[in-house]
Amino acid sequence: MVFLSSLFSSASDEPGADATFDELMAYGKRQLFTGQTEPAMNAFTRAAAAAPEDALPLAFRSWAGRIQDKDLAIADAEKAVDIDPSCAEAHMSLALAHATMPTDFEKAVMALEQGRKYAPSDEYGAVLSIGVYLLFVDVLASTREDADGFSYEFNPTPLRNAADWLLSGEHAAAINAFKKIHESGREVAAAMGLVATFGAMGDKASALPFARFLLSAGVVKDYGVSSAVAVFQEP
Repeated sequence: MVFLSSLFSSASDEPGADATFDELMAYGKRQLFTGQTEPAMNAFTRAAAAAPEDALPLAFRSWAGRIQDKDLAIADAEKAVDIDPSCAEAHMSLALAHATMPTDFEKAVMALEQGRKYAPSDEYGAVLSIGVYLLFVDVLASTREDADGFSYEFNPTPLRNAADWLLSGEHAAAINAFKKIHESGREVAAAMGLVATFGAMGDKASALPFARFLLSAGVVKDYGVSSAVAVFQEP
């Protein structure tokens, strides 16, 4: 397995006081993708202060901090949406924040539906878009309408667990789970998960065949999600 060193860093790489916006964002994303949420949030906070007109630092800070402080994560994502309503990462981070326990399913789905309309900005945003989409696949499939309105099952499933591991930076667990999902016959969902997980690990060579399968087969219909997969189409 080949890893791109640019996706990983150590504490010695922490940006100094004169770091640029791009340096802060790159560092924060690398930390987030290796499960280091505190330094990631610090970097995104500095990036947000450096460029208050940019939605991405708040969207990524929401993603990184949703477990520690759900209310702040929602506020960050909502502000990101206000700054740029066409930012896929803003909507997807809002969906993810609302999906964090205790779940507000209706608001999460509303944000998800908006996020699926837009292309992510880079491979990091692509992982977010695919991961959040997969987090909701089984929930949406369980939705039923009756006299009392809509009901759904937001219970753990193999696919939801795998998506959660992906979004939490637990890549080895995610890969094993998506491979088992593939063995169960859910080839499309598994391929999407493996594209995103290998992409998150910087292993585009392993992501490539799954991306090409999904795009050549035309099985991904959403513009935003297909755009996310396309990020990993070329080595």
